[in-house]
Parts: sequence; C-alpha cells; structure tokens
Amino acid sequence: MPVLGICYGMQTMAAQLGGAVEIGRVRELGYAEVRARGHSALLRDIEDRRNGDGHGLLDVWMSHGDKVTTLPAGFKVIASNAACPVAAMADEARRFYAVQFHPEVTHTPQGAAILARFAHEICGCG
Repeated sequence: MPVLGICYGMQTMAAQLGGAVEIGRVRELGYAEVRARGHSALLRDIEDRRNGDGHGLLDVWMSHGDKVTTLPAGFKVIASNAACPVAAMADEARRFYAVQFHPEVTHTPQGAAILARFAHEICGCG
C-alpha cells in the first residue's frame, strides 16, 4: 500500500524504518524553496520554476525544527534545500514517499498537483 508522510509523518517514517531524526540548527517556519531531485514518481515534472542549471524548484510551506539526517535503507532524497538536506524522500520499490513541507496548504502552489500525483498515479485512485 502506498504511503505519503507529511511533515512529522516524514520524521516518523524515517525513525520507524531505521533512519535518524535530529534537532535542526535552523527552524523553517513559512516560505521555503526546495530543489526537486532524483526524478521521483511523486515530484517528476512538478515545479514552480527552474534555476540557472535547469533544476526544478518548488515554492513550499515548511513548519519544522527537527529534520531527517539519515535515510532509512532503500530511500533516496527527492527534494532538498540548504536548511533541510532531506526535504523529501522516497522508497519507490515499496511506494513510500514523504515530504517535510506541507503540500496540503495553499502556500505550496504545486501542493494540489503533488497530492493528485500521489492519489491518482501512485495509488491508482480514479
């Protein structure tokens, strides 16, 4: 069954599956920009703009102090920024996805597209 962890859900997923979560030096509360990485099924071709190197960027809403510092086995980083090197992660073989930011709020412009991608393409909901 596909799983999408959001914010604390990402931290919980990481900790329960053998990763590590630590208190961050920088708290992110509000607007943040993350770079999509790894061409995951969750974030593929979803972006607000591209940087000069052609990397997809997302405007997101963050609300966290703790952060994932070690990925669980089988996971890869699928989004990051300077304050949060693991802003999203995925184990695509098991269809486990997690984002540190909040796609469910209007402050994340592509949030509805991310949630729709998860529900329709990853979960197969009509």
